[in-house]
Amino acid sequence: METCTLQPKRIKEGRLFRALTQESLAESIGVSKQAVSQYETGVLTPTFETMMQIAEILDFPLTYFSKPYRNELLAPVFFRKRKTSTKKLMTLFQTYIEWMADIYSYVEQYIHLPEMRLLTYDKVGYTRREISDAATSLRRHWGLGDGPISNLTLLLENNGILVSKVGFGGEQGGCVLCILYHAGDGETTDDILDIRDIGGAIETGSCT
Repeated sequence: METCTLQPKRIKEGRLFRALTQESLAESIGVSKQAVSQYETGVLTPTFETMMQIAEILDFPLTYFSKPYRNELLAPVFFRKRKTSTKKLMTLFQTYIEWMADIYSYVEQYIHLPEMRLLTYDKVGYTRREISDAATSLRRHWGLGDGPISNLTLLLENNGILVSKVGFGGEQGGCVLCILYHAGDGETTDDILDIRDIGGAIETGSCT
């Protein structure tokens, strides 16, 4: 840690992932809320002893906070929001996607993952009929008939889409499925979707 460069954003990521406020973290390590805010923005560098405390409270290895970022997300992240979705929850999703991108890059060095096989449509806004037609076209592209799909997750992963399941303290009433795929042009494109969005379209050829 002493010879590595601290990544201030990692402190905020860890705090949010553990559902702690700046104030609660500050109280736990014996500093002011303003100090925690400055740690997270890089204005103030915490001492090694303070970082030891932060790592223990957030339950992350100390090396996590100096871990460099492998990827910069070049494409926008899209969310299927519910009316009760909070800004904090959206930030958690963003953080989790970045972690997934890191994991993908690491695994990709040792394992040949399936290439992404999706159809491209250059249009903004679709009718229900167009979505139904697109779902049918994707089924054919993946060599599927019109019958039910027994394992949608396996189907997605075999076609280059990585699926990860995570829960965030029950705020959404359960776990959320996060879907990340790596675009063929080198960019990383990310979507957080309820599995019903994809399953409904692909399995039945219609919107949900």
